[in-house]
Amino acid sequence: MACCIVIILFVQDELSYDRFHENADRIFRLTITRTTSGQEFHHTITYGDMGPGLVNEFPEVVDCVRLGMPRDFIVESDSKRFQTDPVGSDPSILNIFTFPLIKGDKNTALKSPNNAVISEQLAEKLFGDEDPIGKIIRLYGVDEKNDFQVSGIMKNIPHNSHLRFDFLVPHRHKEAQTGAIGSRSWKCVTYLLLREKTNPRELEKKFPDFLVKHYGKQRASENKFILQPLTSIHLHSDLDYDEIVLKKGNITTSYSLSAVAFLILLIACINFMNLSTARATRRSKEVGLRKVVGASRPQLFRQFFGEAVLLSFVSLFLAVVIASLLLPFFNSVIGKHLSMNFRGNLLLYAGLILLSLFVGIISGSYPAIVLSSFHPVEVLKGDVKKGSALGKYMRKNLVVFQFGISLIFIIGTIIIFQQMNFVENKDLGFKKDNIIRIPIFKDEAFTLRPELIKRELNKHPNILKITVTSGVPGFYNGWPIKCIPEGFARDEPVEMNAIEVGEDYFDFFGVDIVQGRDFSKEIALDAELAVVLNETAINALNWKFPVGKQIESAHFSDNSNKLASVTVIGVVKDFHNGSLHEEIKPTIYKFNPQRHSTICLHVRQENIQDTISFLNKKWRELPTYLILNYYFIDDSMETYLYADDRKVSNVFTFSSVLAIVLACMGLFGLATFSAERRIKEIGTRKVLGASVSNIVLFLSKDFAKLVLIANIIAWPIGYYVGYRWLQDFAYRINISLWAFLLAAFLVFLITILTISFQTIKAANLNPVDTLRYE
Repeated sequence: MACCIVIILFVQDELSYDRFHENADRIFRLTITRTTSGQEFHHTITYGDMGPGLVNEFPEVVDCVRLGMPRDFIVESDSKRFQTDPVGSDPSILNIFTFPLIKGDKNTALKSPNNAVISEQLAEKLFGDEDPIGKIIRLYGVDEKNDFQVSGIMKNIPHNSHLRFDFLVPHRHKEAQTGAIGSRSWKCVTYLLLREKTNPRELEKKFPDFLVKHYGKQRASENKFILQPLTSIHLHSDLDYDEIVLKKGNITTSYSLSAVAFLILLIACINFMNLSTARATRRSKEVGLRKVVGASRPQLFRQFFGEAVLLSFVSLFLAVVIASLLLPFFNSVIGKHLSMNFRGNLLLYAGLILLSLFVGIISGSYPAIVLSSFHPVEVLKGDVKKGSALGKYMRKNLVVFQFGISLIFIIGTIIIFQQMNFVENKDLGFKKDNIIRIPIFKDEAFTLRPELIKRELNKHPNILKITVTSGVPGFYNGWPIKCIPEGFARDEPVEMNAIEVGEDYFDFFGVDIVQGRDFSKEIALDAELAVVLNETAINALNWKFPVGKQIESAHFSDNSNKLASVTVIGVVKDFHNGSLHEEIKPTIYKFNPQRHSTICLHVRQENIQDTISFLNKKWRELPTYLILNYYFIDDSMETYLYADDRKVSNVFTFSSVLAIVLACMGLFGLATFSAERRIKEIGTRKVLGASVSNIVLFLSKDFAKLVLIANIIAWPIGYYVGYRWLQDFAYRINISLWAFLLAAFLVFLITILTISFQTIKAANLNPVDTLRYE
């Protein structure tokens, strides 16, 4: 029950996202499905003029708010500097969403282009106990520097909001001011506030005509706009660019954790049913006497059923204590900050009551049916064989079910462990150990000076190599572009992923050139006319000798409507630009020695702290306003690329241990009761010459048979669960037989150890004591 309480808290938190807004049920996000070359792309970025146009044209749309995509900026005030993600917005954001202001007027706070609304948290960091209203804040960003006056202090945004920001400024884009219909140059995320009782699906049906009217038939045929409810964004959104403006959840995680909690609870309920029915004969005379003095079967059913429900409610209080102790561990595994908060939480109270009732009903119904069914004549004569046979049959089935669930958990855990070990040790085709990544894309003037960066940072002996580039392997797959390779028809373009790289990129990351040559800064035309392909691209194009071949694409042209031609100068060995969840795609690398976003340093393993101290000191001397943020690539990959997979692994491991412990507790009770009931049989066998080992084997084999049956049932289910989880990886292990054999061995071993104490104890009893009459 404690596990279920923790999961109830988790699911409640996930379902609460964005429901604190007063107009939550009337706010919808405008999303787009774009069809290009027969492929559909679903994302959140819409035309900047779409929102105002819908407000003007449809009375169902009360208002709109457009959010610019947040970027990392540096905020500064009185020599204090912090990194933040400012969001450009329409002033209507404070009326549509419920982001209350502690200070300032929500109707005027964002009226002026140089006004800014900041959160309590940021205000405290920048100004401490001073009043921030009217203070000037300087914002440094990509190729820009602006001063803003604080006009409002916003209450810290609740954790259960998909929108997260500390710095809110008015849109500066000219089209945000004019809202001119028909322009596509400005993109944003658009939210609409609809009138009460408006049917969003009916409103969607009017969008195609609106698109034809303002954007033309071509765009209308390529684009379909859909209204996404605000309260479904957190759990039911898997769109491109979602991560830009929101914190996402995963409904699959909620389903999975709920299923795990239910199965663990079921194992515990089965224990209660097994032990209750096993002890039925001990209460048989009570049942017989009650029936003789006039008790009906319904009365007895209610009595035994009520006992189970009462026990369930008593258990609830202890479960709440255990759940409180479990929460810190669960929070660390799942990345939450859940707490046991009962104040005004009616949903939690209702959940706990329903949980207790469920446990009482499930665990108490079958024992109540069995106990109330005894006939007084039979039980008072000591003859309850029929009831015992039925109970024995049910107990066997329930034990099989228990250990079947435990086996599925163990098999899943082993498969997940194998895959994560594979992920950790797979050769990705590039060097990632002892490499530090420093993002610099926010300071455009700094990114244009790679030679200065290299010269200054290369002054420490622990820094072995430096490259200044646009991306880092493992984190960036590039963006798709349409190409027309030499020999291909113009009406059949090929899609490749384009990635810009800096000088010595392939050499720095240890990627081999298998044909041709690398880019060279000494060859001026390399930056304009040369590209390098990966092996997957060569195979997709079916080129045996690619060096010297031409590729045309609008991507290489200054004019998006005009094609430009580039020459293939080399081929690199395949390596993973993204995670192992994605296949290596046909990739075209372009040399850009000027525009960079990342500094990469290959450092010695020894004296890492000394190297970091040098970086911190040297960074303050470099001509940049940026705060030094550095990441080790191997640690970052583990943290960002596979964090969810690690969570699943931890949950499965914990569930496996808990399921086995609960199953063994029930098995121990059954073994104790079985040995008790067969005490005279054991004594007789010993008198007839049976050894202790024979008796232990005799008592254990029935339970071993049940575990064997559980294996037969659990293996195909465990295989299916593992197979489905592995499908999320493009590069994965093959499920091996030894995973199932290991799970079976562990369960058999645990089973034998669990029942051996009671069986050995029973086998060692003196037959004189067990066979004498009272």
